[in-house]
Amino acid sequence: MIDSNGSVTVQFFDIMGNPIGVKGRKLSSAKLVYINLEYVDATAVATLDDNAGKVTIKLAKSLDLSRGAFYPHINLIDDKGTIFGFKTFESVTLQTEAVFKKFSYSITTDEEHSTEGKEWTHPTHVSDFKTLKQLGTDDTFLHFSVSVDLINEQGTVVGEPDQVYLTFKKEDWKENEQLSINAQASYNGSDNKFEGTVDFSDQFDLVNGQYSVHIVALDSSLAQREAWQLGTLSVWFKEGLAEQNNQRMNENYFVKREIIAQFPPANEKEKNPIVSD
Repeated sequence: MIDSNGSVTVQFFDIMGNPIGVKGRKLSSAKLVYINLEYVDATAVATLDDNAGKVTIKLAKSLDLSRGAFYPHINLIDDKGTIFGFKTFESVTLQTEAVFKKFSYSITTDEEHSTEGKEWTHPTHVSDFKTLKQLGTDDTFLHFSVSVDLINEQGTVVGEPDQVYLTFKKEDWKENEQLSINAQASYNGSDNKFEGTVDFSDQFDLVNGQYSVHIVALDSSLAQREAWQLGTLSVWFKEGLAEQNNQRMNENYFVKREIIAQFPPANEKEKNPIVSD
């Protein structure tokens, strides 16, 4: 684990699981080895406490660490020149933070991707897409692009998130019965942006209304998903309805809090076939 000081500590144990010292040995090298076998030499920022049997590696900015899991590999050397190699069983994951930079979009009838529209810089709140007098409707597409980086604790950019998507949630009618509508974005390495497209006719099930809009970033190195709230967008279809859910189910089919059994009233004139005279 990485402690609050931004360091990784490796403790040596005996075969019984008890911490032991390593007196008479010195630190030869310390490496941080990633799953793909690439490694970072951390010898210059590693210190050995031979009494306690601990090696502390300070994750300094000079290491230029990338994101992902790595295993500390420690080599100790004794006074005879014999080298003892050690590798931890558990990996260490460098936690990162997603930093949104810019978002741009355009709503058009052209299916080809284009984001020649208004652009916002984080953390600007786009507020309400209606200010542009645009809305999602029949046969229209929303093309968007997002620039977002992953940074480590030292503020160094270490890459981009595994996933970025635009998500919509109807908020003006029975919000708890509405599913989120997600539009996945793909990374464009030449522009260093994530790009995606929303097809309103195909994805919104003809449900009219006001939708809250967020950009979401996901990555295994993030403590939790990170989102940028953009605002709300009006969606309207000619054959759409506002007071319905987007689960393609009639609300009568939803589980009720209370189940009421109903039976037809008894007809006293009818003879009970179970009881005979």
